[in-house]
Amino acid sequence: MKVLASDFDGTFHLGEGSIPKNIAAVRRWQQEGNLFGIVTGRPYPMILPELERYHIPVDFLICVNGAALHEPDGTLLWSDSLPDDISRQILSRPELDEMPLYLAATHNGMAIHIKDETDPFWSKAWHSICNLGRLEPDEMQKLTGVIQISTVLADDETAHRFANELDTYHSGKTASHVNRNYVDTTAFGSSKGNGLRRLAEIKGWDPDCIYAIGDGSNDLPMITAFHGAAPHSAEPRVAAAVAKTYASVAEWIDELLQK
Repeated sequence: MKVLASDFDGTFHLGEGSIPKNIAAVRRWQQEGNLFGIVTGRPYPMILPELERYHIPVDFLICVNGAALHEPDGTLLWSDSLPDDISRQILSRPELDEMPLYLAATHNGMAIHIKDETDPFWSKAWHSICNLGRLEPDEMQKLTGVIQISTVLADDETAHRFANELDTYHSGKTASHVNRNYVDTTAFGSSKGNGLRRLAEIKGWDPDCIYAIGDGSNDLPMITAFHGAAPHSAEPRVAAAVAKTYASVAEWIDELLQK
């Protein structure tokens, strides 16, 4: 048995046309007795609508950059949260006042603060995804059991700088993951690689039978820890870390099935 873990945004989902062929390949993969799962920076409430919309057949889910492990039905196997004082400090930082929006995923669901309506997705979808509501900054700062804080920066460079500042200031307490211009901050030690490694221990999987594919900087911990690959559209630093890139997840699956 082999285990294939795929990032979602920018990897499994490369536009509407990529989904059907990737799902068909996943089914071929599973029919051969293998397992498939999504490893994402999204909290479970954000990935669930995509799974239901496309009927993606997953055997496991690793969410919020490895800080939460789920069964396919959403059952939580394990999670790690930021210390409450650290989450309050991050949610109180002045940089957040200039962001169009930011989110917090907790053990009880999701909350969002929207400063303006520049993002059409969140302006429309927040009420169906964020069960804890659209909160004011002082309300966001009172949240407890925060698993991940997601912030939106101007660009990739600014995102990396902000992530480094957070992890330097909260040394040994936080792990900040950059995906394009987003920074997702979780408890120290959380990463897609560590999440996949922890799930393998829980399930008894052989690490040498695990394959991982992703396109962003937050995917590096898993594609370098296991047999890794990336889509052609991956960030340069990610493409440089793998032996080969692929046009789609389906293309990589078909190659693996031929071995």
